[in-house]
Amino acid sequence: MFNQAVTGKTQAGGAFTVLLGASDKFSRHQIQAEVSATPSAGTMAVAVRSPGATDFVTLDGSFDLTGTDLLKTFGPCFAAEIRFTPASFDADKTYNVIVTSGAD
Repeated sequence: MFNQAVTGKTQAGGAFTVLLGASDKFSRHQIQAEVSATPSAGTMAVAVRSPGATDFVTLDGSFDLTGTDLLKTFGPCFAAEIRFTPASFDADKTYNVIVTSGAD
């Protein structure tokens, strides 16, 4: 199992990636977002780069950071990296992203 938490992110920090490394053999992925307080606006797109690929592909259904559904699962899908891109997120708020990956 792979598990990584990226904490204290802001809109100003822009996009970031989580590198799965040797865990790219896992095909099931769960992503949870946590916000410091409910923002008035904000979304976060999620994109995947497959092992051996050079381009990222954006997954359907970005996070609405103002909502209550801040958990996404996807797979089966192999990923070397997962990229997160926030948009219009309140400047005075922070968010965390937790990625958990495992086998079927």
